[in-house]
Amino acid sequence: MSATKLPVGELFSPQGKTVICTGATGGIGQEMCITLAEAGAEIVSIQVPDDPYAPVLSHRLENLGRSLRAFECDLRDASAMRQTFQAIWDAGIVPDVTGTSVVVDGGMLGA
Repeated sequence: MSATKLPVGELFSPQGKTVICTGATGGIGQEMCITLAEAGAEIVSIQVPDDPYAPVLSHRLENLGRSLRAFECDLRDASAMRQTFQAIWDAGIVPDVTGTSVVVDGGMLGA
């Protein structure tokens, strides 16, 4: 007896999923968020305070009919990160996926 195979696109679809991304306003992170939003994901950004690129990401998502939920945080501070994730959960946001694309001191920390 063989199992029914689902197309890979259905198995790994971000449709209706919530993605939390750090580094979402930078080049790689922003393109990752736009691609996920185009595929149906809701985007939550953890970004540095007063990020000058945040309006660009927000505008691009709005053009796709999506909105951006943004939380500001100094990503170098573990305590601040814990507080930010608590604020995300307190806002009723339950992530399905987390991703990061952060540049620290000119080098890539993660992607």
